[in-house]
Amino acid sequence: MTTLLGLAQELAFTAMGHQGLRRASDVELTVLVDRAITAVCGTGAVSDGFAGLAVGLGFRRAVKDAVLTLRTAGVSSATVQAAVERHTPAWDAASVLAEYQVMHRSWWTRRGCCCLRSSNSTKKHRL
Repeated sequence: MTTLLGLAQELAFTAMGHQGLRRASDVELTVLVDRAITAVCGTGAVSDGFAGLAVGLGFRRAVKDAVLTLRTAGVSSATVQAAVERHTPAWDAASVLAEYQVMHRSWWTRRGCCCLRSSNSTKKHRL
């Protein structure tokens, strides 16, 4: 039995291959978001409370989900930060999103990745 996702992957595989692209793994996505979290915590771009919680894996997973959801929806970090108070959880998550976007450009370009999977492997994220 072929699923809709399986069919889409088969059809996209050929087109992506011709362009030298591949689909990113969940591990690669997690590494990139983790690096963005570490970077913003190290620069003081987020609140002390956020930085303190960032040592926990569950917290990092929640931030990853938020970042990828915002990215999928096409919501920029600037849009989020304009709508909330500085150093609220939403502001801090948007700071991670901004860093993720900067890292994303060089990370995925060097690796030839095109489509990014969510943790449940059913959604694609924008480049």
